[in-house]
Order: sequence, then C-alpha cells, then structure tokens
Amino acid sequence: MPFNSLTARALALGLAAALVAAPAVPAQPADMRASVAQAAADAQAKQDLRSPDARDQRTIDPATRPPLPGPPTWPVDPKPINQASTVTADTDSVNWATIGLGIAGSLLAVGGLALLSARRTQRLRVTV
Repeated sequence: MPFNSLTARALALGLAAALVAAPAVPAQPADMRASVAQAAADAQAKQDLRSPDARDQRTIDPATRPPLPGPPTWPVDPKPINQASTVTADTDSVNWATIGLGIAGSLLAVGGLALLSARRTQRLRVTV
C-alpha cells in the first residue's frame, strides 16, 4: 500500500484520537481514610530532612563548649615587606613556534577534510 496524503491524514487522525482518549494522570492523590491520611501527615511532619552528617552531629551545650580564641594578635613592630625583584620580560615578543604549529595543524586538518570530501564525492559518483 503506497503512503499518500490519505494515509497520512488517517494516521494523524488516529494519533489525535488516541491522545484525546488516553486517560489523564490524576492530579490528586487517591482517596484514603482519615486515619491513614492523619498518620501519613504525622509521619511526614516527624521526618528528619537533615543530611546524614547533620543527623549524626552531636548537639553541644553552650555552657560546656570551649571558649573561642580572643581577637587576632598583631606584631608590635611591623616591618614593610621588601619588594620582589621585577623580572624584565619582553612583552612585545611573539612566540612564533606556537603560531607556526597552529597554522600547520590547521592546514593539516583542512587538507584532511578536503581529501575525505573528495573521496566521498568520488565514491558517490561511482555507486550512482
């Protein structure tokens, strides 16, 4: 049977009918007895949502907690930090080796793509 516009319309109509006729997913939970619902709500309220590490952590009584250290101490006679020796780098120089390798790699990649493209078109001509 050839696939024509009548077949396409019938297929589209069947798909649309299946989508409309499919039962929708209920948006509300299933009905349950009041006692079961109350027990579920209580269980959810008592659920510990902390991470496992936080659940295992022991609570520390503020009265028994060790005191925090005092404010930071500063040296009495601070000395300035000596300036590091500046290295005179020639910032205007160009790394020609990197540029040459980049150009060579680009030409190699473009040449490989051209070779593959030429072989593919040649193979297509032969098989057609």
